[in-house]
Amino acid sequence: LLVIAFIPVQTVQAAGLAAAFGAIAKILSNVVLLPVLASYGSYGATIGGIPGRARQLGSGVAGVFGAFARPGPARAAVISGAALLLVAGWQAGNRHFGDEHPGAGELLPDSRYNRDANLFTGRFDLRMDLLLLIAEVPKDSCIDYEVIDYIDRLTWHMQNVPGVHSVMSPTPVARFLNAMWNEGNPRWSGIPRNRYAIMQVRSSVPAALGVFNADCTVMQVQVFTDDHRGDTINAVTAAARAFRDRNPSEKVNLRLASGGLAVQAATNEVLAGAEIPMLFWPLAAVWALALIAWRDWRAGLACLAPQLLATGLGYALMARAGIGVTTATLPMVSLAIGIGSTFSFYLWDNLRQEIAAGTGLPLAWRQALQRCGGGVICMAVALT
Repeated sequence: LLVIAFIPVQTVQAAGLAAAFGAIAKILSNVVLLPVLASYGSYGATIGGIPGRARQLGSGVAGVFGAFARPGPARAAVISGAALLLVAGWQAGNRHFGDEHPGAGELLPDSRYNRDANLFTGRFDLRMDLLLLIAEVPKDSCIDYEVIDYIDRLTWHMQNVPGVHSVMSPTPVARFLNAMWNEGNPRWSGIPRNRYAIMQVRSSVPAALGVFNADCTVMQVQVFTDDHRGDTINAVTAAARAFRDRNPSEKVNLRLASGGLAVQAATNEVLAGAEIPMLFWPLAAVWALALIAWRDWRAGLACLAPQLLATGLGYALMARAGIGVTTATLPMVSLAIGIGSTFSFYLWDNLRQEIAAGTGLPLAWRQALQRCGGGVICMAVALT
C-alpha cells in the first residue's frame, strides 16, 4: 500500500500513507493483541458447535470450487477469465478523467447542493463551472484598441467551442455600452477604434464584473462551460492554447488558467500521467513480495492474475456506471490491489503447505479452501 505514496498528488499520497499505517496497525493487532485478548476469554462447550456447522458449510463450498483444480474446469476458468479481461479492457477504454455528471460528483443527484446548482444554472445565463483565461497586458490597456481587439477575438473564439455555454469579458460589455451611448442603435454594437470613445465605454463597465483590474494590467476572459466532464475540460483548454499559439502578441501574455475548471484540468493531467504507475507499482509489489516469500515464479503469477482481472473489471464497471477517474476513485483501484492480494497470499500459502506435505493438487486445493476460504470470503464481503 505504501507504493501509492510515490504518486505526485498530495491527496493520493495521504491515502497511501494512511492505508499503510492501517496495515501496520492491523498486523500488530492480529499478531500481538488478538491472542492476548483471546486469552482472557472463557469458552464453553457450545462454542464448538459453531465451527462444526461452519466447517460443514465450508466443506460444501470447497467441494464446488475444488473442482477447478482439475484440468477440464481449470481450463474453462482460465479461458473465461481471459475473455472477461479482454472485455473489461475494451470497456475500460471508455473511461473518462474527471467527474462525469453536473454538480458535485461526490454528492447524490438530489442532494441540496446539486439541486441548488441546477436551479441556478437553469435560471441564469451563467454556469457553476468556470475557466478563467488571464491576459497580462501593459498599463491602461483597457483603452488600447489592439489589446481590446485581441480580447474580443479570443472571446468570440471561446464562445464557439463545443461545451462552452457563455463567455464574459470586457468586450461584450463594451459592445453593448457603445450602442447605449449612441441611442441604442445596433449598428454601434462594436468596439470603437477611437481611444477616447473606448475610454467613455470603459468608464461605464461595472467593476463588480471583475473583467479587469484597477490599472488595466490584467484582463479576464470568463469561460462558463455546460459541465466539468473530462472531455469538456480538454476541449476548452485545447481551444484556448490553440488560439494563443496562432495569435502571438507583443502586448498580450495569455495565461492558462484560473478558476475551478483550471484546477480540475491540471488534476486530470496529473492523473492521466499517474494512472499507469499507480497500477504498475502495486501489481509489481504483489509480484515481488510473492517471489521473496516463496521463491517461486508460479506464486507471483497465481497472486497477480486475479488482481489483473479484478482491476480490469473495476475499470469496466467505472466506465459503464459513469464514474470518472478522479483523485477519489483512482487510489481506490490501487488500494483494492493491495488489499485483494492478501486473499491470494492466504490461499497460496495454505496450498503450498498441503502440496509440500505430499497431498495431490485437487485435494490440497480443497483443504486450502476449507482452512482459510471462510476467512477470505468473510473479509471480502466485509470490505465490499
